[in-house]
Amino acid sequence: MARRNERYLSDFDGNAVRERDPRRVERLERGIEKRREEIRRREALEHRAQQSRVRRLENSKGLGPVAFVMLLCCAAVMFYLWAGYIKLNDENRNLVKETARVNAQVDQLKDVNDIAVNEINSSVDLKNVYRTAVSEMGMVFATGNQIISYEDNEAAYVRQYKDIPKTAKNNILDDIVGFFNK
Repeated sequence: MARRNERYLSDFDGNAVRERDPRRVERLERGIEKRREEIRRREALEHRAQQSRVRRLENSKGLGPVAFVMLLCCAAVMFYLWAGYIKLNDENRNLVKETARVNAQVDQLKDVNDIAVNEINSSVDLKNVYRTAVSEMGMVFATGNQIISYEDNEAAYVRQYKDIPKTAKNNILDDIVGFFNK
């Protein structure tokens, strides 16, 4: 508080103004110059910021023709993929429906087939077939020497691509027939 009063006291002497102190005038002028310099700096910064904002605004005004064409191409590709997806989804749905329909049809045909097999099996008298085969046809069970064995390495089933070779053991009947055929 004393300093503030000193300032006033130093500028005034009663009701008359004293002559100014040159050091004080220099200090005041330097302070004013510093404030002006800071204002200029702030104005320069604000001017640069304003120019930067204007540049950004000019750069972001809209799409250029190349970017617009690229955007249209991307949109066309996305539409094509979307349409393909919808088509595949519809085909899948139709195939599921068709599969269900065919499975129902197969189940129905299996039922009809099972009924037919049961009717056939119940209509056949196996004792009558055996009696007819033995008495009228003269069929008999094969004897051990009439059975030709064939060994295969595969366990599943045999495909015959050529004649089955005779076994090493020939029975007597084959030797006699072979002797007279020569």
